[in-house]
Amino acid sequence: MTDDFEAYFTYKGRLFVIYTPMVDVWVSLIGQPPDNEIFSEVEAHVQNYQSSFYFTGLIASIRFFFTPFNPSQKLLHEHEMIVGK
Repeated sequence: MTDDFEAYFTYKGRLFVIYTPMVDVWVSLIGQPPDNEIFSEVEAHVQNYQSSFYFTGLIASIRFFFTPFNPSQKLLHEHEMIVGK
């Protein structure tokens, strides 16, 4: 068992990954070109997260039992993470 968490999401048409190695929360923008403005918006949202919302983790955990483990091939292809087909 591990405390690592990884999730993919889109924001304003860009693909992001958020993961939690140990106690940190890391967010990465996937694909090219880089967009500092959009990344700054996501970063500000993560930094403003209130620790009092940790109780929602249980609800989120249950929800993620019903979502795919990895992003779809179509989504990865759209964001140029898969070349071909």
